[in-house]
Amino acid sequence: MVEWRTMGKLNQIAGDILGRVNPEAAQQLITARHIKRELGNKKLILCGSDDTAVNLDKRLVSMGCAGAAYYIDTENSGVKVNGRDVRTVESVMYENTDDIYIALIASNRMHRILGALLELGFEPEQLHVFCNANIPGGSRLLDVYDVNLGFTRIDDIPGFTIFDSNTDDSRPKKIIVTLGGSTTDATFANVMSWSEIMQHRLTDRGINAVVYCGGIAAANSTQELIKCIRDVIPMNPDAVISYSGINDIKMLESSTPFVLDYQKEIADRSVDAGLVVNNKAYRNTGSDSKLTLKAVTAGLENKKPYSRYWVDNIRMMHAVCEEFGIPFHAFLQPNAYAGKGGQISFHRELLEDAAAQHYRQLTEEMKELIKDIDYITDITDAMDGNMKWYMDDCHLLEPGNRIIADRILPVTIELVG
Repeated sequence: MVEWRTMGKLNQIAGDILGRVNPEAAQQLITARHIKRELGNKKLILCGSDDTAVNLDKRLVSMGCAGAAYYIDTENSGVKVNGRDVRTVESVMYENTDDIYIALIASNRMHRILGALLELGFEPEQLHVFCNANIPGGSRLLDVYDVNLGFTRIDDIPGFTIFDSNTDDSRPKKIIVTLGGSTTDATFANVMSWSEIMQHRLTDRGINAVVYCGGIAAANSTQELIKCIRDVIPMNPDAVISYSGINDIKMLESSTPFVLDYQKEIADRSVDAGLVVNNKAYRNTGSDSKLTLKAVTAGLENKKPYSRYWVDNIRMMHAVCEEFGIPFHAFLQPNAYAGKGGQISFHRELLEDAAAQHYRQLTEEMKELIKDIDYITDITDAMDGNMKWYMDDCHLLEPGNRIIADRILPVTIELVG
């Protein structure tokens, strides 16, 4: 494994930028503001009784709200938490549904409460699901500076979480690498990822496989491409799967997609602070003076249409993998902007946002560009009729990830033979 070490003042700059915002607190504040705006005179009922629910409740009280009337959490019912009763999920059946506001912070455990509420007859539009990617014990923060990718984590190995059946099967294991952003990230929101679900599916079908999940929150296809060249090709896997698209759709302002704004800021601040010198020029001149760098560049601006960023990067990943004899397949992921078939109320303001139409347009352009490419599959319809499993505009609860895994599984089995 690569040895990781600190990088002096440059590492301090990177750490300062990484730690500037507490993502958990920021997400909690956004959620609380949204609830306060919609709550009115309704009775607030929070799903769950863990620290996530309690901290959100306290935040609401600090903002002048009455807070939760009670928590619903069948597993912990009958006790008091934060001075509130914890009741069974069925308790809400005694309420007038027009007078209550049920809020749920999406997580792997909370999807069971959501499922129970739906089974009791609640419509998705009556529930309010919020995404918090940094709930306690949930998504791990990107606390490592990667000189090529900008940010990463040390998981089982740098940038990868490994899912293995750990059986006594003596057959050689099929090595499968999955790439993408937070929708592939194995630690996102404490929800079982589609990569892990797929590994279980493969084991159930008698396929001895290990999955290296390389999804990292906020990564776009440019970072996937670099990671594929740098890390994946040397692994010589039996298959590489990319599930992505939404982060490229959201990357609207960048004309230099190979360098993130985060990387630019680190470089700008390092050069401004005089931390970087051209040692080669210093050696060539033979003088005692060092050449201090004066500017930072990210190369030529990329003028291609936004819809081509993802498609072209996928094409390059396929070309690289094909050159080394590694089967590759990509999937254009679904998103709530282009989805159909019901919607939880929290998402409605997202879907009606001014940017939403632009996102829909880019999705349609990308679908058109890939329709004749056999190694890219459009699964933007995967959640049609199942929009209730969205946490936000693209992230899914575990039942949604199971749907994705089942769409990707047949192609994966074909690739690994």
